[in-house]
Order: sequence, then structure tokens, then C-alpha cells
Amino acid sequence: MFGQATKSFDVGLYEATALLCRATLESAFFLFLTREWDNEEIVTFAIPTTLDGRIRRVEFEELAKAIKKKLKLSESQSVAIARIQNDGNFVAHFASGREKALEKYTKEVEKVARQIGADPSRGERPDVFEKMAEKFPFGIRTEQALENLRDTSSIFLRLFRSMTKPRSASRQTRTTARHVNTG
Repeated sequence: MFGQATKSFDVGLYEATALLCRATLESAFFLFLTREWDNEEIVTFAIPTTLDGRIRRVEFEELAKAIKKKLKLSESQSVAIARIQNDGNFVAHFASGREKALEKYTKEVEKVARQIGADPSRGERPDVFEKMAEKFPFGIRTEQALENLRDTSSIFLRLFRSMTKPRSASRQTRTTARHVNTG
């Protein structure tokens, strides 16, 4: 998915970039938290289940919280996780998010227009209103998408480095699965 995110960025699909960065982190967090080496150096799967044994859906927030407890992330990486999730959610729920942003922006424009005595419909003081628009998400900007890519890469690298173990000659390559009842 991260490769698709970088390709999306390269062709100017910034919303796709944001959504794929979020999906990349969610998948990486899930895999990191549900795979481990046992004492016999075999990869085991700890599949989250409900009390009745069904596989349980684990949401991004729960995964992010668990990652932050399990790994020592930098402060900027922790902040980036929330931002990447927020940007991805904005894209995933674009219509309703855009409407909320447009409503807030409109109220702010009206307030500022009253304060400066301008009529925004006539285009007076457009610099003020353009700067205001930057505060409200109407889409994913180039800088945002690039920041998401860089931070996703940094977090992904941190996860990868903590997952790898020095390869021993006796390491077996088989895997086993176990279900973990997590309520």
C-alpha cells in the first residue's frame, strides 16, 4: 500500500496518498501487534477474537494506542499517527467532512468580513479570505500529502526495525496461528 501511496503522490492524487498512508499504518500496526517470534523462533499469529471465538475487528485508534505502549516512538511520530489517521478519515468521509469545513469557513468569513467591513462576495480583501481558507480542510494539499508520506515511512521503518531479529541458522520458517480472546 505504501508503494501505491507514493505513486499516487507522484501523479498528484493527494487524497489517495492520505488514504493509503492511513491504511498502510493500520495494516502495519495490526501485523506488528499480531505476529511474534516464539521461543522456538517460529512466527506465531495472535488473532484477536471475541469471547465467543469469532475474529474481532480492531480499529485504528486501538491499534495506535497499543503501538505507542509497545514501542518507543518519538513525539513527532506519535503526533504524526494522529494526523495521518485524521487526514485519511477526512478523505474516507470526504462529503460530510467537507460540508463541516465549509460551514465553519463560511461563518468565519462572515465574522471577519463584518470586522473589516468587507463584502466577501465582491472579492474585497481576497488575501485575508485566502489565508483563512488554508485553515479549513477542503482537500489534501501537496505539503500535507508529502508530510504524510514522510511520516508513514518513518513510522513504518521504526516498526520494521523492532520486528526483525538477527537470522540464526536454526530459524524455522513455518508459522502457527493462535486465537487470542480479547473481548
